[in-house]
Amino acid sequence: MRAPESVYAQPLDKNVDMWSVGCLIFEIITGRTFMDSFLADRMDMIVGLKQVLGQPPSKLHDSLESDVRNMLDSTPARDMGFYQYLELNYNQDDAKLLALDGYEDEEEIPIEESEKLPPEFTETDLMSLTEILLGLLSYEPQERGTLASLLRALSRLDK
Repeated sequence: MRAPESVYAQPLDKNVDMWSVGCLIFEIITGRTFMDSFLADRMDMIVGLKQVLGQPPSKLHDSLESDVRNMLDSTPARDMGFYQYLELNYNQDDAKLLALDGYEDEEEIPIEESEKLPPEFTETDLMSLTEILLGLLSYEPQERGTLASLLRALSRLDK
């Protein structure tokens, strides 16, 4: 998943790597990518970011071409917070994830059942990981923190 500054054609700096670390940690925790960006075009990624992270900051929103901005404005954000998104992916609850996107008929998108591993993280762990991930997966590159701050936050986890 490309960082917001890449998707929004903003300058890149070292903070783009912290975004990548956030995506990697999300995938390690859940076994899934942060967002499905396979074959996604720029508009799909912009909408996907809004659905997971909420409305982009006005600086990014206003930088969009008017047709893209209008499409984004007409797309509702998912009715959930990041914790719920992490939890549903961690528990591999595809039916609920698809329902959030308006897919209620299982025949519309078949869900492949697979053996789920026993949970490694408690609800408290997931809450702590949510805070860490929200820091890394921020629209604003300068708010993502440093590797040192990430290591301190991870060291406070029980696992």
